[in-house]
Amino acid sequence: MKMIKWGDHLVNLFVVILGITIAFGLNNWKESRDQKKLEISYLKNINNELKEDLSSMKSNIQRDSILLANLNVFLNAIPPISDDSINTIFSSLFSITLFIPNNLTFESMKASGKFDYITKLETRNAIIDLYHNQYRGISESENYFRDNLDKKIIPFIMENSDFENDNLSAELFPRNNKKFNNMLLIHRSMVQLKMNHILSSIEKGEKLVQIIENNIDEL
Repeated sequence: MKMIKWGDHLVNLFVVILGITIAFGLNNWKESRDQKKLEISYLKNINNELKEDLSSMKSNIQRDSILLANLNVFLNAIPPISDDSINTIFSSLFSITLFIPNNLTFESMKASGKFDYITKLETRNAIIDLYHNQYRGISESENYFRDNLDKKIIPFIMENSDFENDNLSAELFPRNNKKFNNMLLIHRSMVQLKMNHILSSIEKGEKLVQIIENNIDEL
């Protein structure tokens, strides 16, 4: 009867188990390395897009500040005022500054469900808060602003303007017309609301840039 060489079988079993363990470990290491590369790529893309957003929001704040100043001048204006002043005020009044976010990477991650690739919970939550909550606040305030301008202020101006004689009707001076004065006061509050949302987004965006850059350095 042939003796079973248990020692050889145990050695072979050990070699097989060791091979499987090494292969499994290498596969996990490769997956971890690939996921880290993808995380860095996502963070860099969000960081670049966010810096463009910050620049755009700061430009919008400057333009809205001019609109706010002109509204304050017009609300306190006493006729007659110069044509240049009228043109400046009205061109500013009709201007609309819209914020269009660079959110391609965020939307891609949302669609593919890959937010978990951002390993730090603090970073992930800050990204979602900015793009989902802060930016939505800007968009909603812009919609209120446009509605008030399109549905109330512009129709009122069209109805009370004397385009044939190129004169600004006395009815278009807020001091002379309570209804128009109230419209402009509401419009001013909407400009301020929009600016508040943008300033809040700028503050959180700048903090997020720093958080992301720290994350990238650590990875």
